[in-house]
Amino acid sequence: MHFRFNKITVNDWRQFHKIDIEFHPKLTIITGANGSGKSSLLSILTQHFGWQRLFLGTPLKRRFNGSLRFLTGLRKRRQNNLHEYPVGSIEYLPAGQATLHTSAEALQYAVNIPHQRPVLGTFISSHRSIPFFQQIGTIQVGAQSPDQAYGQFQNESIQRANGHFHGSTPIFRMKEALVSMATFGPKTDFSYGDESALEVIHGFSKVLRETMPPSLGFRSLSIRQTDVVLETDSGNFLLDAASGGIMAIVDITWQIYMFSLTSPAKAGDGFVVVMDEPENHLHPSMQRALLSNLINAFPTAQFIVATHSPFMVSSVQDSAVYVLRYYEANLDDSEIELDDGGPIKNLVISERLDVVNRAGSAGDILRDVLGVPVTIPLWVESELESLVNEYRDLELTVENLKTLKSRMADLGFGELYPQAIARLVQE
Repeated sequence: MHFRFNKITVNDWRQFHKIDIEFHPKLTIITGANGSGKSSLLSILTQHFGWQRLFLGTPLKRRFNGSLRFLTGLRKRRQNNLHEYPVGSIEYLPAGQATLHTSAEALQYAVNIPHQRPVLGTFISSHRSIPFFQQIGTIQVGAQSPDQAYGQFQNESIQRANGHFHGSTPIFRMKEALVSMATFGPKTDFSYGDESALEVIHGFSKVLRETMPPSLGFRSLSIRQTDVVLETDSGNFLLDAASGGIMAIVDITWQIYMFSLTSPAKAGDGFVVVMDEPENHLHPSMQRALLSNLINAFPTAQFIVATHSPFMVSSVQDSAVYVLRYYEANLDDSEIELDDGGPIKNLVISERLDVVNRAGSAGDILRDVLGVPVTIPLWVESELESLVNEYRDLELTVENLKTLKSRMADLGFGELYPQAIARLVQE
């Protein structure tokens, strides 16, 4: 039996004060500023898929002997000498709960989940492989199965994420699998062929037609010798020659598609996909469409996504969106940070957004959700402030306001005239 994620809570650990996230059955989006803890939460979830991220303790010199100890971000004062302390919990569907524990002191440490349930899923990291051409020299005898193809692709992804590089990229492993399927899939006068391998290639092409941007006009894949060619309305080109954005979509689609065909996924009734910053390399129009496209292409998947993109935050109506927000905490003596700097004031809480919060423009979401106070370019803000300063000591006559409006129009940002007036009035 495999489980899904239902809820995660994290309290009084690292930058977190109170995190309470209930996962949507289809799509949960977690957003917030850099350093708010999005990747830390994902790393707890992805431990269920074999990804192990170690956290680093903060060094602190002991006052009585000058030796170092390494603090793991626990804030509550502890009344005993336990080696590990609870910092939260995970609830699963259809049932079950596990407590999250972490070490009291360590240079490197993990979040341990003693009663972790088996969750079937895959993790797509924010780090994309830099595409470069690698020609296939040899292929195995026989078409690769989906389990083999996914395993090799995932192994390269994990190795590269851990700082190890063996000369082959995940994209190279994808090419190897596609070439082997195309080579040994067709039936000939001298071989039985492998119909299931051909079904995988046709299925992958079908899914790509759902996830690729319409402007590209993707039609199909073709295997030419040992190279993979994308056939599109914009021309035919090698997979290795694709742009970073197109390659990112191919990469994401292949990983989810192959995982969906593995034996455990086919035997179950769904799986989980955790994604960290899938917007990397994508044009805003592709950011708007990617999540809805993936949901349509993989209807049995539960997606959990961390993103900075306002286009992704607002892209799917039937979803749960949480923002990790800093706030100034008032901690009592029992909640003093165990370091040499006294209590910490800026901590992170989770806040669920309703549809109204995320139905605005990209500018509205940047300002109201992601905490970007000004959504105009910095140079425009500087020009606007300089212009407002000129008129600050002048009388707000009709003539002066007309002149201000005209000058702003000449500079190319006349639509900001209401903001200029607001600044003058506020001053």
